Amino acid sequence: IREMDGWVKFMKGAGATATEVYRIPVLAVAHKLSAIASTEFKVMSSKADSSGAAAMLQLANGNQNSGDALLFNLLSKDDRKPLATNAMSADCDLQSVGYKIITKKNEKDQMVQVIQFGIKTFKPMTTWNACDVSIMIDADGDGIADQELLGSSLKSIPGQISEEFATTLLDAKMAREIRKTFEADLEKVKNDPVAVAKLKGLENYNKAILDQREMVVYNNSTVLVLEAELSKLMQNKLGQLEIQVVASHNEQSTVQADDYLANTEKQTLKISMNALDQPYVDLTETLKFAPSEIKNINITAGQKAGDLLVLYPQNKFSFSDNVFDAQSQILKPTFQK
Repeated sequence: IREMDGWVKFMKGAGATATEVYRIPVLAVAHKLSAIASTEFKVMSSKADSSGAAAMLQLANGNQNSGDALLFNLLSKDDRKPLATNAMSADCDLQSVGYKIITKKNEKDQMVQVIQFGIKTFKPMTTWNACDVSIMIDADGDGIADQELLGSSLKSIPGQISEEFATTLLDAKMAREIRKTFEADLEKVKNDPVAVAKLKGLENYNKAILDQREMVVYNNSTVLVLEAELSKLMQNKLGQLEIQVVASHNEQSTVQADDYLANTEKQTLKISMNALDQPYVDLTETLKFAPSEIKNINITAGQKAGDLLVLYPQNKFSFSDNVFDAQSQILKPTFQK
């Protein structure tokens, strides 16, 4: 992505005798868009006996611009929100979410298992400051989140001083208690503007932070990736994550309800913490494509049936409410003995 500026000039006459009548300044943002897509996805076994079988995915970049591809097990997808009014926005409308369990180094240079969530919205973000995405974890099944995995700019968390993007794991119960205490203190001084301003500067959620890891953002894209270390996430009695996925608009000037993924506002999605229980394993973190490059990707079918979500953050995007972009594909495998 780069900015280009110049002038559009209106001339009177032609050739050497032409004179300039008007000039209009122009600023353009040029995007070098890739054109990556899957051409084949097959599992080398019958459908009834696919666990542990080799699978092959072919991806091809159809133009002269480089780009990335990210592979995830499809968790769920969603429909578009109804068309927004002028007073509302659909910028944080979730389209699909995928996940994968991989092994990578932590800050102590130790190999640990992490879960990554690939998030896809319908519309691109110039930057990701406008939206927060939360993975709400309910370990005891009481309908109240025990942990929150929050993907956002750290400046949106009172008490944090950095403006970097990060995936923050919060003790949800403690965060609610901090907020409850803050609101009670605010109520006591609500008629004193000076005391209110002072109190707002003291709101701090650092004690509720359990961990922070990378959040991968792609500006001018519909794709972001959240990440958490598996050992720090609370499981239910069956060793599963019970989650809800929700996107929140982070702008006070625009009214927009939180957008839950599919029908998860009143029910949870369950993910096994066993890496072999996923539809596909051996999913690499990021695949880099040179211009016109074709790759054959070898992965392994897991013990659970499912589809593959492939995200292409540098492919063509769309701001339209009626046009789908080219930044994702949901792939159903063909089975071949």
